[in-house]
Amino acid sequence: AAGYGDGMIVLAPFDGRMEIMIHPPGPASGAAVTGLVWNKDGDSLFAAREDGTVLLFTIESVKRSLAYA
Repeated sequence: AAGYGDGMIVLAPFDGRMEIMIHPPGPASGAAVTGLVWNKDGDSLFAAREDGTVLLFTIESVKRSLAYA
């Protein structure tokens, strides 16, 4: 996982599949990602932004959001 200054988070699978770009809601100007950490099972990602927001993404929630895209 990688976080960017505009608040975007990218998940890059190791098995050669295409990267997944996550655009979490936030201020129009973006809020830089300042921290990313996976849980011990590797199925949930916590993201912190400079505006104080903490976000939780699970593999299942990302899969569901992709199914509706």
